[in-house]
Amino acid sequence: MSPGFRPVLAEHLGDYGELLAHVLVADLLRYVGSHLESAEGSSGGGTEIQAILAVLDSGIVSGTDATVNAIAVSFCEHIETEPFFSRLRPLLGPGLRREVGDLNAR
Repeated sequence: MSPGFRPVLAEHLGDYGELLAHVLVADLLRYVGSHLESAEGSSGGGTEIQAILAVLDSGIVSGTDATVNAIAVSFCEHIETEPFFSRLRPLLGPGLRREVGDLNAR
């Protein structure tokens, strides 16, 4: 778990009383985006963002069906419309790049 994302997770659990994967992954996308749009993101996303993206890349490649679905739908789908996508795209691992490409081809 990314240390910086822990407060977001705590708020999520407080709001919903349980982990809702799709909502949490969408929150993670906003978290990543906010870091890429800030000064922290100016140097390639920072170590924390790179670590998050590595976990997501692994999850999209070898996660359970539920994990793959949450990442594909709530992180990758329509990601190219995000204002920070041009900074995010080069940081995506091969699994996430493939998923984004597959979604765009549909």
